[in-house]
Formats: sequence, C-alpha cells, structure tokens
Amino acid sequence: MEWVEFKGTGKLAAFTSIMVAPPYMVKEGFNRNNPYVVGVVELEEGVKTVARIIGMDARKPELIHVGTPLKAEFLGKGEGTETQTLLAFKP
Repeated sequence: MEWVEFKGTGKLAAFTSIMVAPPYMVKEGFNRNNPYVVGVVELEEGVKTVARIIGMDARKPELIHVGTPLKAEFLGKGEGTETQTLLAFKP
C-alpha cells in the first residue's frame, strides 16, 4: 500500500438525507427539522468515499441530483486537543 494524493474532485454517486441524527450530530444542531446530507462520492481517480455533503438543502432531496460535481472541503470540529478534521464535499 502507498499514499496517493487525490485532486479532491468528483461527482455524487448516491446520497441520503438524514433526519434522525446520532448524538454528536444533534449537538451540532441536526434533527428532524434540520437534516443533513451524506453521500457516496466517486472521485476523479475512480475511488469512492462516503462523506457529508454540504451546501445542499437536505430538506429538499428532490433538488439533489446524482452526478452533481463536487469538491472536497475539510471541516474543523471541536476545540483545543479535541479538534478533528472531517472530510466533506460541496458543489
């Protein structure tokens, strides 16, 4: 195995709008009234990954389309020694 640097661009292959969030997402304000999107992204290099999709309205999944071009975005969560960097994608 070896490390490979990806371009960070791809397209939406599948998605779901999540309305019942796990506890750590509820702390961020996600719930039945404020859902979020998670999707499978096919990167240009052919690899698929699962990540949060930001910048799309999870309350209107009919407006989200498979095949939408996406770009990687890294989200910083937490503070101090509890900081995490999470992979997400946006149109």
